[in-house]
Amino acid sequence: MAEYHFRPMRPVRIGVILIELHQVAKNFDTAAGTFTALKNVDLKINADEFVAVIGKSGSGKSTLINMIIGILSWLIGALLAVPLGQLMSYE
Repeated sequence: MAEYHFRPMRPVRIGVILIELHQVAKNFDTAAGTFTALKNVDLKINADEFVAVIGKSGSGKSTLINMIIGILSWLIGALLAVPLGQLMSYE
């Protein structure tokens, strides 16, 4: 049987901003015209926080997450994210 050895990770530093959005907006062009999915979004998520995104269907939840993870670009504003490797390290 294979033997595995795991190195514990140091905990993230409390209060370190992991993701920050400033006045982010996203529009989509449709056959009916321009659809504004997100408008003037400000958001800060610290590395030690657990966050849930909730809302009605079509409110922009998936658009927001897809922008944060890099699948979608944003129209205006700034999105800053810290690579996890800078927050955690192996002992």
